[in-house]
Amino acid sequence: MAARLEGVNRLSRLPFAPAARRRNAEAEVRLNRRLAAAVYVGVVPLTLERGGDFAIGGKGCAVDWLVKMIRLPASHMLDDRLARGDLCHADVNALADRLARFYATARRVHVCPTIYLGRLRAECRSSSTALQSGGGPALQHATQYVARGLETFILCRKDLLLRRLDGGQVVEGHGDLRPEHIYLGPEPVVIDCLEFRADLRCLDAVEELAFLAMECERIGARDIGPILFRRYRLRTRDFPPPELFAFYKAIAAFVRARLAILHLQEFPVRNPAKWPKRAAEYLVIATRETQRLISGSRT
Repeated sequence: MAARLEGVNRLSRLPFAPAARRRNAEAEVRLNRRLAAAVYVGVVPLTLERGGDFAIGGKGCAVDWLVKMIRLPASHMLDDRLARGDLCHADVNALADRLARFYATARRVHVCPTIYLGRLRAECRSSSTALQSGGGPALQHATQYVARGLETFILCRKDLLLRRLDGGQVVEGHGDLRPEHIYLGPEPVVIDCLEFRADLRCLDAVEELAFLAMECERIGARDIGPILFRRYRLRTRDFPPPELFAFYKAIAAFVRARLAILHLQEFPVRNPAKWPKRAAEYLVIATRETQRLISGSRT
């Protein structure tokens, strides 16, 4: 009886109705199969059995739905390969080729130009506000410099940004293209897309590559970005100027710095010394790329 009551109590605390959870799980599988078809097997129910215990794929009532995946060896993930120094140009080229094919067939997104530019401005302002209030003097100084540079670029080069939108380069992408989500096997595989926010998946293909390049750079692999960018241009015949890549890297690093510093608002704060250091790492990249934008505008 105690086990049955415990099961019922746990069921009553589930945050979503099973039907909604099933829809979410099925959407996660559908979206992630675009870049990892063999990894995402399907969805299975979490069932409440007659004895009051939970089972995966049992015969009882479905109370939740889970995504079933193939486990990928951690030693082949890009972040692990970078940490070991076990990566060659062929690996990066294969990844760029896989992503270029993905972007060529990804759903094109039509966004109002005002909304598109407004999203970029909002990211800058939200990042600036969070870092100004949560960081120390050094972070605040770097934040001011990056915010001014990025907002100036959005204002003065909106023609470039809108040409990307008009030209169909804004697609429904992955949304969270980080090294720890990339498996480098015989065929590169990318898992864990940002399935719960469609608007954050809709971005310029070059913006997504710049985000990956920025994340690789933060962990010490600065040469990944240029290889990705060159290979992407070769495979797609899309030739955005280098300043666009710099802008996307800068704004991505600025946003990630914001997300790092916001961890200090959690209660309790886990590992409080980690987050200012992480924010500073991202701001170093954002500052360097902003300097490139500013120096380019003066030449």
